[in-house]
Amino acid sequence: MSKKCVDLVKIVLFLLLLIFFVYVLDRILANGTDNHKYLFRDFYRASADEVDVVYMGASSAGWSWNPAVAYHENGVGSQLLASERHPADAFPYLLKEAAIKHPDLYIVDAEQLLGSLSGDFAAVESILINLRRSANRQDAAADMLENYSEEEQQVRYLPLLYFHDRWKELSRRDFEPVDYDFMGFSLRSVTGTAMPQGREQLDAKPQELSKEHVENLDEVLRVCKQLDGKVLFVIAPNDGSAAGCYSYIRDRVEEAGFDYLNASAYLEEIGMEPGDFEGGGHLTVYGAEKYTAWLSGRIAQTYGLADRRKEQGYQQAQRYEQTYEAYQKEKIRRGVMLGKYLETISNPQYSALLAVRDEASAGLGEEITEKLRQFGMEQTPAGRYRASYYAVIDQGNLLLEQTAEAESSEMLQASGSLADGTPFIIQSAGLAAGNYASIIVNGTEYAVNARGINIVVYDNLAKEVIDSVAFDTCVPELTAVRGIPKQEELEAEMSVLSEPKEEGSAWNDSGNLIIPEGHMVNVSFPNMRSAKKLHISLDADDMYQIQLCIQEKIHALYTVGQDSEKAGLRTVTLELSTDGSVEFDSIRIVPVQRNGGCSVGYLSM
Repeated sequence: MSKKCVDLVKIVLFLLLLIFFVYVLDRILANGTDNHKYLFRDFYRASADEVDVVYMGASSAGWSWNPAVAYHENGVGSQLLASERHPADAFPYLLKEAAIKHPDLYIVDAEQLLGSLSGDFAAVESILINLRRSANRQDAAADMLENYSEEEQQVRYLPLLYFHDRWKELSRRDFEPVDYDFMGFSLRSVTGTAMPQGREQLDAKPQELSKEHVENLDEVLRVCKQLDGKVLFVIAPNDGSAAGCYSYIRDRVEEAGFDYLNASAYLEEIGMEPGDFEGGGHLTVYGAEKYTAWLSGRIAQTYGLADRRKEQGYQQAQRYEQTYEAYQKEKIRRGVMLGKYLETISNPQYSALLAVRDEASAGLGEEITEKLRQFGMEQTPAGRYRASYYAVIDQGNLLLEQTAEAESSEMLQASGSLADGTPFIIQSAGLAAGNYASIIVNGTEYAVNARGINIVVYDNLAKEVIDSVAFDTCVPELTAVRGIPKQEELEAEMSVLSEPKEEGSAWNDSGNLIIPEGHMVNVSFPNMRSAKKLHISLDADDMYQIQLCIQEKIHALYTVGQDSEKAGLRTVTLELSTDGSVEFDSIRIVPVQRNGGCSVGYLSM
């Protein structure tokens, strides 16, 4: 090969590497609102012959249609082209882009036909930087960037030119979807109390749209007539504030020969109830799940869509199933409405361990108490003011339950194993019994240890704890709290604690081991130890857990309660076993209720 040919090859390779480098940078630095880049990537990666439905719109669609649920419930293979702030005049171009997958059904979020018309640059850029390079993208850019500056119009040619200085802003979301995004569905709306407006909004007198919106609607209908599949214009359940405009859109859509469906006419059929609607135009995640299940079943029957769950070799099946599983777990982890939370974990796939701290009855109304009973609890904390209480629901069955009397000083403790053999230890202490909750699963403490009902959820399929939350059922708001308290370990040698201490000596005498706030003491042994009894002196007016551990897993648990009548140190003897020695390789001394400072004076076996 001649030198000239070699040089030419090098130039070509250099240019190819440069193009690839620019392409990668372009994909990383380009930043639309929310998770648009992953929404579009999912769409383009899907095989054309496996996409039956494309649902287009803005947040009123992306917060309402869940592709994983549509597949799980009715076998509908769908893709979303719907996310935050998509402008209304993006619809003609989204429809043309959706056509590359030749879906049987195009669903248009008719509510967004009332949205902004390219007046929000962030919304416009989120469309243009994610559309594949094509004549359709060029047409969209020419139309939607018409009134923007030369600098902003750079996104038409190479988004990298506009986003070149974003290096300091890069975050995890630039490299992977955030944890509330599931094939475009946004799992962020988790609270709601209102109910959407029902059939009455269908009777609203048509209210004509602005001239610009009418022109855009005409363009959308023109493009729809060129598509190779059916088109359905939908309104998800909403507050009806734009009912007159919906009626106008309905008349124009049906006059053009296309289907129109306002789901607000079917609230009872969908199963809508308080907690399913956030307000305005958004459903909560619970309402979205019901709406998706209902609508996917309806369109499957109306338009003869195949049940993809029954097909061998359906490539997207694993993607849908994994997404559905991840969605369910994230829905649990984000749950903040107790009634909805209990409904979500009322599934044999999950086991739940519940322990009360302080007070858990005053905020329990009849509705939530009934939800607790439906969940499987027979006694519940209802009517027992500041009583200790625990329950274990294992794969849908009540395994253990115990409650103390109102305002009792009795702390409750139980241990056992879930159906798959996973060990647990559970403690509940009402205010007078110690004021704490502990839920240990497979040797690890998971309780939030906050006032009310502490709940730990165990996934029986994944064999792991997937959530820990406390609902403050002392107040009507039933506030949810997450965050397992972290206590730093204070390492101590057995020799430091081997000298006996005089009963009643000051808790902070020289030679005592002081336990700072937020810490626990850990005494490790180089080899496995065993004992029948444990002698320990502790500050009398504090409460402690004594944890016997093996390889950092809690193997056995004992409690040393407060004795407010004594001052200074007191020595207690813990009977570890009556029929043999208990083995351990470390001992943890954990303050669970402090009255000022805490200390350890002496430890022996």
